[in-house]
Amino acid sequence: MQNNFDMYLCKVNLADVYLNLDSIRTAQRYLDEVEPYFHKRDDFTALHYCKTIRIGIATKTGNIATAQRLIADNDETQHPVQYTLVNLRNRYLQKYYEQVGNFRRAYELLQSNYAYNDSLEHNHSNMRSADIMARFTSDTLQLRHDLMIEHKNATIAKTKNQLTLAIAIMLILVLILILWFMYIKRKQLKAQMDIMNLRLNIVRNRISPHFVFNVLNNKIINSEQSEATELQDLTRLIRTNLDMSRQPAVTLAEELDFVEKYIRVERFMLGSDFVWHINVAPDVDREQVHVPSMFLQILTENAIIHGLKGWDGHKELTIDVHREQRTTVISVSDNGPGFNASNGTFKKKTGMGIISQTIAITNMHNKNKIRFEITNIENNGTVCGCRATLRVPDGVRFL
Repeated sequence: MQNNFDMYLCKVNLADVYLNLDSIRTAQRYLDEVEPYFHKRDDFTALHYCKTIRIGIATKTGNIATAQRLIADNDETQHPVQYTLVNLRNRYLQKYYEQVGNFRRAYELLQSNYAYNDSLEHNHSNMRSADIMARFTSDTLQLRHDLMIEHKNATIAKTKNQLTLAIAIMLILVLILILWFMYIKRKQLKAQMDIMNLRLNIVRNRISPHFVFNVLNNKIINSEQSEATELQDLTRLIRTNLDMSRQPAVTLAEELDFVEKYIRVERFMLGSDFVWHINVAPDVDREQVHVPSMFLQILTENAIIHGLKGWDGHKELTIDVHREQRTTVISVSDNGPGFNASNGTFKKKTGMGIISQTIAITNMHNKNKIRFEITNIENNGTVCGCRATLRVPDGVRFL
């Protein structure tokens, strides 16, 4: 069906569409393809449409001379043209006259189009009125017929209504009973949850945080300077941990500050050959970016415990934060022995379980998903470390 009239008519319509979409080359390509066909058929209406589009192309590309020549070559005046095409020609001529500064002529064409549209609206209004009257007459006859049928079925309808009412009352009663049962059940579950939370609070409060801080402060007072510094760092770490653990998400600045405190406490167990780096790109706003609470600390703890602790030689921990397409990318790398991805034991650790479960729950309520991955760092096929990467899109809602 590539060489029939309907297809060529479709293509000339596409030329008009692409012209209005500012795809000038595409519009010209379609015109070059269809015009020989319409010339061969001597289809003056289609050729008038093609010339109209040519005028529009010349006007839009600023080729005033070509547009003027096409307008002057008005060889189709002796053939009748549908007024819709005249209206379309007037629209492109209006743009031409506006461009050349002949605003009076552009205004006259605009008035002509308004008059045409008003005429169309008037004709449509008359047609709608006639259609409404015809429907009214038809509906009147149908109404008489329906009234006769309804009169005969009145008794049956009354019986059905009574039966429906009885069934509805029964369903409402059943629904009330179900809702009452659900309310009682929910109340029981809430009571059970309150009991469980109370028990958890009792377990948590068996050792008061204030008691722990008092013991540490007393130990700090009676310790040497180096040991007192370590205990002070530990005290600050515990206080910060208590504050952050109550929140589902914190700012990146808070998380990095907590991680740095944690590393300072852990660095003594790793020896003097341990170094760490925290690199934050300049375009990262630490106060505006939010991350899941304790995630970075868990990744850092895993890198120290499973990667660097007990590792002979130089130990290095690196935390990098940068931006990628409305996403904050956080990676924790170490130069340890890496991990064995085949047995899957690494993923079963408590910290990693918390991360995976938290991400799964958070992603259920967000269109943009948090991504997390762990890979070994290799150099010429030799494992020389491990890298954990967390990608947090902007606008993530944390529960």
